[in-house]
Amino acid sequence: MTGLDQTTVDAALISVTDPALGENIVDLGYVRSVRTDGSGAIQIDLRLPSEDYPPAAAILQEVRAQVAVATGAKNMEIKLVRDGLWTPYDMSDRIKVVLGLPSVEPPPPAMPRSGSGIDRLIKGLMRRISIR
Repeated sequence: MTGLDQTTVDAALISVTDPALGENIVDLGYVRSVRTDGSGAIQIDLRLPSEDYPPAAAILQEVRAQVAVATGAKNMEIKLVRDGLWTPYDMSDRIKVVLGLPSVEPPPPAMPRSGSGIDRLIKGLMRRISIR
């Protein structure tokens, strides 16, 4: 056994890349949590971009292999969690810079107020459609 500490597990996870994107799963924001205990058990929670993400099986297999080699752990649980949607803003700042994304997720666009020009335009178009 090489070592069962957080640093060793984190280093192993950084060596796992998403084959579709060519970046490591830590920088992509896929790793939600890593827990180790004194008995040698490791639990890793991952959140992938979608429930049916095509490279999911390859990523899980590589996580298991890399962590096992780095730590020697035999008791390992890897779970795909659904605690919210993955977004590009879960990625590290390094990758956001490469993709040209701001480091903070922008607020959603404001909805037009009732009675605004857009609202009147839509109502006018709806009246024209119903007249014909």
